[in-house]
Amino acid sequence: MEKEKISRDEILNAIRHATDNIGVPERPEIPTPVGKKAKKTLHQQFCDMLEKVGGETRVITGKKTIDSVLKEILKEFKGETVLLNSDPELERLSIPEIVKDTGIVLLQTSEGTLDELSKSQVGITTAQAGIADTGTVILLHTGERGRLAALLPEVHIVLLKKTNLHADKSSAIAVLKSGNVHPGDIPMTWVTGPSLTADIEKVLVRGAHGPKRLIAILY
Repeated sequence: MEKEKISRDEILNAIRHATDNIGVPERPEIPTPVGKKAKKTLHQQFCDMLEKVGGETRVITGKKTIDSVLKEILKEFKGETVLLNSDPELERLSIPEIVKDTGIVLLQTSEGTLDELSKSQVGITTAQAGIADTGTVILLHTGERGRLAALLPEVHIVLLKKTNLHADKSSAIAVLKSGNVHPGDIPMTWVTGPSLTADIEKVLVRGAHGPKRLIAILY
């Protein structure tokens, strides 16, 4: 029995000695979860989507003002004519005065013949709503010539309040309806980027049925 006991002890000691030399496996490194990207603001989404379809954007932030941003844009149109709608918001923002300060000729849509107005290089309007997920602006029109500044010139500059941006079409329509504005009851234009038309050979042509450039200023 003693012999058997010693034999068992020797075996156990041998096992202990063998396992003492086996290192404890290192715990695998668990990668640190990558945090979710910060959600974009509505105006960031709007700018991204509008630029994807060929539009241009300017955002009023910090020391930037509508005055400085608009004058910077209009620098390239010296000697041209700017067309404005009759719009209380444009008056409130002093847009006619800003345009005049640049030395550019200013025309109102209520002035002149259609042929004369169509020679304007730039049109400036406001938008009453914007849709972030498509980069669309919605313009409401009053009066017989309400659409002209948005459609006749080769360049359309549209001023849009950041507070009038909505996530999607449904949200925009719901807000308009809450303000007693119902699609179909009032003339409105939905614009997503510059005018693009494909000809019979499927070649995209800019400006065939509207402005070649769309510049949105968010304020």
